[in-house]
Amino acid sequence: MKKGFPIRGLETAKGQPDVAVFHAGTAFNAQKQVVTARWAGARRDGLGRYTEGAHERVYQVTEQIHFEGGFCRRDIGQKAIEVLR
Repeated sequence: MKKGFPIRGLETAKGQPDVAVFHAGTAFNAQKQVVTARWAGARRDGLGRYTEGAHERVYQVTEQIHFEGGFCRRDIGQKAIEVLR
C-alpha cells in the first residue's frame, strides 16, 4: 500500500454510539490529517444485545471510513454468528 493517503470518516465513525474505532499503520501529515503510513487497518468494535446486531452496527460505521486503496472484508465475524445461532 502506498503511504500518505488521507483517511476520511474516522471522526464521524468514532462519534457513533456503541462503536469504538482503532487504527494502525497510520500517521499524521503536515496538515494534521490521519493518513496511511504502511498497511493501514482499522478495527471497529460494536456493542449490541446480540452478536448479529453488533456485527451489523460495525459494518454500518465501516461504510463511513474511506482511503485510496482501502477495502473491507465482510466475512469477519460471520463464523461467530453462525456458531451462536
